[in-house]
This record gives sequence, structure tokens and C-alpha cells, in this order.
Amino acid sequence: MFLSERKIVFIVPSLGAGGIERVVSNLSNYLFTKGIASITIICFAKKDPFYPISLGIDICYLPKTDFYFLDIIKKILSLRRLLKELKPDVAISFGSMYNSFFLLSALGLTVKKYVSDRSNPWRNSKFNLKRGGYERHDGLHHYFLKKWLYRTAHGILTQTKLSTKIETQSFGQEKVIYFPNPIERMPLSLQRKKIILHVGRFVESKGQLDLIEIYSRLPKYLQNDWELVFVGGGDNYLEKCKERVSQLNLSSRISFIGFEKDVTKWYSIAEVFAFTSYSEGFPNALAEAMAAGCAAITYNCDAGPSDIIENRVNGLLIAVGAKDEFITELISLLEDNNFRRQLQMESVKITEKFSVDKVIDKLVDEIL
Repeated sequence: MFLSERKIVFIVPSLGAGGIERVVSNLSNYLFTKGIASITIICFAKKDPFYPISLGIDICYLPKTDFYFLDIIKKILSLRRLLKELKPDVAISFGSMYNSFFLLSALGLTVKKYVSDRSNPWRNSKFNLKRGGYERHDGLHHYFLKKWLYRTAHGILTQTKLSTKIETQSFGQEKVIYFPNPIERMPLSLQRKKIILHVGRFVESKGQLDLIEIYSRLPKYLQNDWELVFVGGGDNYLEKCKERVSQLNLSSRISFIGFEKDVTKWYSIAEVFAFTSYSEGFPNALAEAMAAGCAAITYNCDAGPSDIIENRVNGLLIAVGAKDEFITELISLLEDNNFRRQLQMESVKITEKFSVDKVIDKLVDEIL
């Protein structure tokens, strides 16, 4: 069989902005432009592609109805019909809320089936709804569906050491394929400003209020010298953060840029990237900021940061919620130019460990 005759189908929540969507867009473009396979992307929800998609890649949207359970049934049946029509060699589903629906639709079909959750690895892996206040869970039906249906998959793609451990314990080592997010090379700049940058959606699990409090407790001379910049959209939690900044009289030193389609310009000018997330899968923003040469300081939440950062070598890992420790280390990072430069020089090496070629070629060897 010629490489170009291979067919791969990706099943995703949508092609809007998000970590899954970025990974699938990059993965699709790479496989298609390299002539490794023809690609079809099937979306549960219709949104215009946020990330570039190569011409020649087919995009299909599952139909929508207004009633949840009828909508799910219709999507499962429609997805099954599409899989029968397309007859792909491999189908890969991304997203903990959708993987079980994909596996239901593919029962009895000969296609090689793979799933990947791409979020906090405890999500849907415990019977109880949540292990902590910041952790998401998709409902007990997804817990039971996962326990049953993931066994029918040919493989489970994991993105962190913790997710690999959890899925191996649940489904066996032979099912698990390590597939971290591939990291593209970022433009590097020597013209940086004294900016502490945060990039991410404004939701409680991202912990932006913690970062605001941490900044508010920096010595005044550092506040006068360093600006805190938030890039990202949101609703109620964003307004809560803005209100807190106003209460602290820091509106002149803390900026909210809002949603930006191209955040690389911020990565390229910021000296420091600060991340206070309580729950992650594989944090793209952290990895991208490091690839662009930012010195990174982050909460070491369950999964993600410790896969990317070796503490005090290419970044700083802080225990989740340990604001005093975060403040101490951040002050050191802001005051010590040599230490900051050392971390910046080491951080860009992340693109070697998680390079697009290395990560995707390894996946291709596993699934094709």
C-alpha cells in the first residue's frame, strides 16, 4: 500500500480555539503535507477553524438537534454512517466527553480505534464526581462508559507521565501510547520587556486570582518595574478578576488584553511566564511560552508542568496553592538577571524534546 492511500479520521469536539483543536490541526497538517495519509476531520460541533487547516483535508460536521439525548443518539448514528462510508484505516477521537460516543458508534467496525482524553488525567477515572474543587468531571455515565468502552479501543493516547500511569493501571500497558503535545519552534527575540505574562482562558481552574494576589504582594519597587499581563477571554471569572484588580488599586500595573488569535507576539516580548493553574492535561500555553524563550514559573499541578519543566533547570515548579513560595521564587526570578537568562536559554530546548517531527513520527510508527 502506498502511503498516500492510507486514510485517517480524527474525531474532535470542534475546530474552534483550544488545546485539542490545536493538536489535531497540527497533526492533520503534518500527516497530509508529508503524504503520510489522507485526512478527514469529523466535528461534533460546527465552528469555523481557528487554526490553519491545509487545503485538501476534508471537514465533516455531525448534525445537531435541540434535545441533548436525541442529539447524542443522532450524532452517534451519523458518526457510524460516516465511518462506514469513509472506511478509514485508523480513527482517533480526542476529548473525554466524546471518546465513548465515538467508541459506541464504532462497535463492530473493523477500523483501528484510538482515543485520547487530553485533559486532567483523573477526569472520568474515579467513581466520585471530583477529587478537588477545581477538577472537572463529565458525569457518572461517562465514568461507566469509559470503564466499558475504552477496552474496545486499539489504543489510548496519553500526554503525560501521570495519564500514562493511570490508563496503564486501568487498561493495561499494551493499550497505552505516549503522545505528548508536539511543540512548534517559536520566534525568539532579544528585545524583551519587563512583563510577567499569563495566557489562558479565565476559568477558576486556571487560578488567575492567585496570580493577582501574588503580584499584589510583590514589593512596590518590583510592581513599579514589572507589569502583569493577562491574555485570554472569559465571562464571570474574568469579571471577578478585573474587580479584584480594581479593589487592589493595581489597574495601572495589571492589564487584561482579552482574547488574541496570535499570542506569539506576547511570548516573544515577555521576560517571565507565570502559571497558576490547579488542573491541567498538557499545558500548551506554558510549553509555547518556554519555546519562545520566557522564563517560566508555575504551580506543579497533578499533570503537565513536571513533564515540561525540570525544576530550577529550565523553569520553576511551585507546590499548588503555595503562594508564599511562589512569591519568594518570583522575586528571585525578577531580581536575578543571570538566573532568569539561564532559565530562558534552557527553556527553548523544550522544542527538541517535544519537536513536531519526533512526536508525530513516533505516533505514526505506533498506529500505522
